Amino acid sequence: MLNIGNLDQVGILYTTSYIIRNDGQQTISPTQDSTFYFRRSLRKSETKLEGDMVHGVNEIEIIVRFNTAFKMDSQISIYQYKNSSGTQFFYEITGIEEIGRAEGLKIRCTRIQSREE
Repeated sequence: MLNIGNLDQVGILYTTSYIIRNDGQQTISPTQDSTFYFRRSLRKSETKLEGDMVHGVNEIEIIVRFNTAFKMDSQISIYQYKNSSGTQFFYEITGIEEIGRAEGLKIRCTRIQSREE
């Protein structure tokens, strides 16, 4: 059973649209879809070594109410603090798992620099 009262942070969902320009090239355009309430359940940070470069990877796991708008190619933005203040971070959805029978979703996300990535 999902306790809705614990979903106390606000996030913004961005869906990805693919637009074909006049020259035939496909471009990705994230558009703001809706706001949602969530609860963080897991945070993970690690550093990786790729091509003689060390970079950090930040991952979070959030729990939201069931919503079919969440897709694997969507992005979300959330604030650093619960009262919608602080730095706004952008994440790309990397995994979606259903909780119960259409009760909620457990969403895994990886931090990105901006919505255009």
